[in-house]
Amino acid sequence: MLSFNIPVAPGEDPEAVARTQILWKAHVKQVHLQRPILFTVTRITDSFNTLARVMGLPQDPEPRQYYRVDARTNDCPGDKSVGA
Repeated sequence: MLSFNIPVAPGEDPEAVARTQILWKAHVKQVHLQRPILFTVTRITDSFNTLARVMGLPQDPEPRQYYRVDARTNDCPGDKSVGA
């Protein structure tokens, strides 16, 4: 499983941003994505804002939205990921 968080600017499509990031991160981490590439995008903006408030961090001045992306990977001998 390839999982990561992405910031998305207002007006951008979260799925389009996620698709680009999935391909880039899979390449960099040298993991093999399952075909067809299926992924889930979950909005986590409220969780991020709550965490920032609890930690005493200033609020983000840009109204970005945050999403968690999960994509399935294949178990391959050459994978560098743990628990793919």
